[in-house]
Amino acid sequence: MQEPLALSLKHDRSAIIDNRHTGEYLRLVRLLKREIGFQFVIALYTSQTYRQLLIGSLADSYPLAVVEEISPETEVAELVDRLGILSQASRPIHVVGAGVWLKQKGPEILRPLNRSRERLAEKVATALIFWLEPSTVAEWAHEAPDLWAWRTAVLDFCERPVEIDAIHRAPVFLGGSDRIAVEQRLLDIRKYFESHGTTSSANAWLRLESSQIEWRLGQIPAALSDAQLARDQFVEVDDRRGVASAWGRIADVLMARGELDEALRIRREEELPVYDKLGDVRSRAVTLGKIADVLMARGELDEALRIRREEQLPVFEMLGDVRSRAVTLGQIADVLMARGELDEALRIRREEELPVYEKLGDVRSRAVCLGQIAD
Repeated sequence: MQEPLALSLKHDRSAIIDNRHTGEYLRLVRLLKREIGFQFVIALYTSQTYRQLLIGSLADSYPLAVVEEISPETEVAELVDRLGILSQASRPIHVVGAGVWLKQKGPEILRPLNRSRERLAEKVATALIFWLEPSTVAEWAHEAPDLWAWRTAVLDFCERPVEIDAIHRAPVFLGGSDRIAVEQRLLDIRKYFESHGTTSSANAWLRLESSQIEWRLGQIPAALSDAQLARDQFVEVDDRRGVASAWGRIADVLMARGELDEALRIRREEELPVYDKLGDVRSRAVTLGKIADVLMARGELDEALRIRREEQLPVFEMLGDVRSRAVTLGQIADVLMARGELDEALRIRREEELPVYEKLGDVRSRAVCLGQIAD
């Protein structure tokens, strides 16, 4: 069980990945895991800052990775030799600066690179990721057709404007809004979908929001239906984080209906692996907590307690999230109480959970905690 815990304690790198790129990002991760020798991967980008963030997001999993910037004066033979030397100790190799190189040398510089493709493949026994601007793709395909034909994948990380309407900018906070505001928000969403049926990541997230509201209002069949629609739309636009979130909502509904085995399967097989691969440590910890909920409902108290203490709590401590830490401590107290360890459960409530809510001024959570102390 050490590997998942080690993964969960890494930096939360998922926050920098645009939801629309999560499918491409996971494809890149799968390619790098293959470690079959030479792979020629094209990664398209439009923002240098975003490109560097994506490269950095792989650093935890690939500490031997290196970034090689082609200088404008570099000749092809020199480049091939340099990449060959780097591949002896580095994997993968990110190559940047190709756009400036082409402007300096002209597209014809790609012709000798095309002729050197076999030598390049022989020397570079790892994944070679060329980060290219979309405007240069036609030149690569035309001037280096044989090398281009050897490409393992073309991944699109280009930043595009998000096309959203006003309704996408007005979600309600379910934890603090009154029922009238929540019902009005759901009505607005339903009216929007009467005339806006196009599939997009923004609309899929809106569909998932309607599922969450329906869940809050007790409209369980509608919540399940909208969660399933959102999941299918996320699949269509290749938003992997969205797919995982929709599966999570489906699991919530199934658990409420008593279908614990299927809810547990979804958490473990459909939801958790996505957050693992994306490095989304917060969502991973939340999902682990929901797995613990299912295990507790099935009477598997020891494993539920282990997950809370060893895999969930350390993440919130690492993130400095005092509220989530307090909530998790309260859930640990729930398990201890179910096991009959009342003294330790009471100590946690009084000394570790209640003071946090008092410091945060969270009167509702404080009242709930006091009620649990009374229990």
